[in-house]
Amino acid sequence: MANENLWQQTFPVSAGNSLVMAIYKASAPSILISSYQLPGPYIGQTQLHTFTGLQAVLYIYILYESPDGGADGAQLNSFTFQPGSNAYNTRDPLTLLANTSPYFASGTNFYGPDPSLIGWNWYPDIPGGIGILTYGVDYVKTVNGTPTTQDDTTANGYQYLAAGYSIGDEEKAVLVFLPQLAASTSVSGTIVSATTLLTANTTLTNSAAGQAFLLQGAAPALGITFPATSTMPDNEPIFINSAGGTHVNAGLLAAAGDTFEWYNNATLLGSATRATSLYLGQCESIGLYKWTYPSGARRWLIFQGGEGMRMVGEIIYDYSMIPLNTVFCNGQLLSRTAYARLWAWVQASGTTIVSDSAWNNTATYNGVTYQANQGYFSQGDGSTTFRVPKLWSYSYLRLKAGTAGFGYGYGFSGDFNPPYVQPHDAPTHGGGVITGGGGSLYLSRVSGGRYSGGGSDTFGGSAAVDITMRTGPASTASTTGENLTAGFGVYALLRT
Repeated sequence: MANENLWQQTFPVSAGNSLVMAIYKASAPSILISSYQLPGPYIGQTQLHTFTGLQAVLYIYILYESPDGGADGAQLNSFTFQPGSNAYNTRDPLTLLANTSPYFASGTNFYGPDPSLIGWNWYPDIPGGIGILTYGVDYVKTVNGTPTTQDDTTANGYQYLAAGYSIGDEEKAVLVFLPQLAASTSVSGTIVSATTLLTANTTLTNSAAGQAFLLQGAAPALGITFPATSTMPDNEPIFINSAGGTHVNAGLLAAAGDTFEWYNNATLLGSATRATSLYLGQCESIGLYKWTYPSGARRWLIFQGGEGMRMVGEIIYDYSMIPLNTVFCNGQLLSRTAYARLWAWVQASGTTIVSDSAWNNTATYNGVTYQANQGYFSQGDGSTTFRVPKLWSYSYLRLKAGTAGFGYGYGFSGDFNPPYVQPHDAPTHGGGVITGGGGSLYLSRVSGGRYSGGGSDTFGGSAAVDITMRTGPASTASTTGENLTAGFGVYALLRT
């Protein structure tokens, strides 16, 4: 960013009015960037004001005689400039009145010599609809009465060129002065004009255009409100980088009535529904700019980044316990504020969200207790928290030992445990005769306790048919760990 020093010569104004310096971007001349009320009294002195935080683009400078101290009222001076110069001197227009102003007398066809003109570049503007004169056709600048070139800053007067023309009684003319460059330095164009560190909730202004912001929140959640699109020029980017600090999510919030051209899911593409907030995780970035549609609608467009916002809710399995922007799928409660992006995704995804009491409900079948709802998200306490699914105990890929007490506690990352059958009951197809294509078939017990086709015994070796087959308890399992499902030593994680 650059600073610009502007010197403004003052002159008396109407009672109650003040002189106000104001600047606008040439790309958006209706949007005020900054203004400054010059302190009175105004007695012809030259005053300096430094406009700070400017970009290397063209600006329009306007001096107002303001009735209320704002950037309004009669415009007394105007010119364009580009920051990068150390200082500009500006001078108000000089109004000439024949036979009242020195060096401007009726019956003559010239003005000057006026020593105050030396060092300035200027041109005459004639009131009454005549307007700006054409150099070499309507007038010529002079040095002590001798014609010179248009941009000669040693000129101390000018002469009218129309044949037979002479200045009339009380005729007026106005000399308009171009800004005077005091000193200059070279400026190289940059994509990012400045980077600002933000650690707390902040509302940006239109000066954010062209800037980058590094977000390092000092709390678990951080909120950045964008400037109203009505105050922003088109096509000037704002860059956001979320990296560092203690925040989990950084929310980018549109001003009231504004939207981001971003759709939460495919069903919204054909609708008028657009996002009013975006959330960045750690080490995620995004670039945006405001654009006005042919219809006149103004929206924030995203031209880079945002990939992490598309991956929220994805279930992943990882050998590492510390991938960014993930949490364990172990049924824990999370803050809706800190994990605002995941909670927003949960609500918009269409998945079932159960109450926390329903999430903790159990059901018993054949003496085995099951937690049937722990694959859902829950409402948590209903206001500040929500609960993620508990997937580790239902997955063939389970957590390794040492992860806050969750998982089966077997081995380390990369270990493999073979599958074994859990105790269970399995009903038979019935008792007695099994009829097949070749006639009736019986199962009979033979020596050693095995069963084979033939004979007259029913299944089970007695008249009372046993209609179930049942495995033994874990204590009599033939192999240690018989009652475990297969599992790899990896982490079950959810992208936030």
